[in-house]
Amino acid sequence: MNNKFTFVLIGLLILLISTQQGYCQTANNAYLALKKMEAKTQVGISHRDYYPALAETKFEVEKFLESKSATKNPELTEHLDKALTLYIHAKDIFDLKMDNERVFVDDELNGRLVRLIYPKAIAHPSTSQHPELRNRKLYDLSEVLSGLWGDASKEIKKASFYLKN
Repeated sequence: MNNKFTFVLIGLLILLISTQQGYCQTANNAYLALKKMEAKTQVGISHRDYYPALAETKFEVEKFLESKSATKNPELTEHLDKALTLYIHAKDIFDLKMDNERVFVDDELNGRLVRLIYPKAIAHPSTSQHPELRNRKLYDLSEVLSGLWGDASKEIKKASFYLKN
């Protein structure tokens, strides 16, 4: 009888440890994928290379977000999700940048899009003498991208606190 109890106790202990390791590994993979993305954006990433990097990051983070483990630490989950969302929004701004070069006019349609993606974006008065741009406000899309990536880095840093605790 004593041996059965010992085996059951050992089995429960192994199950508990493996469940905790599974949680840590999935969360760690998501965090590491975001750290890789952060490094790529900090050193400079081309538009062409952004998509595969984002896809790899999205896969790891969503694998964690869709797991049962994500509910065990809602703060960690929130920060990882926010960081991923910022990188996804940055893809939209990167696309605009490639289509429109560096600046983007703050008009009803386009300005609303930038403000929706990144409410902190600042439209600067145009210094251009071009008739279509005179007296208009413009977004510097490089500045918007940098802001999105910076905010993603802040979320990753916040997530690291919950991984260590």
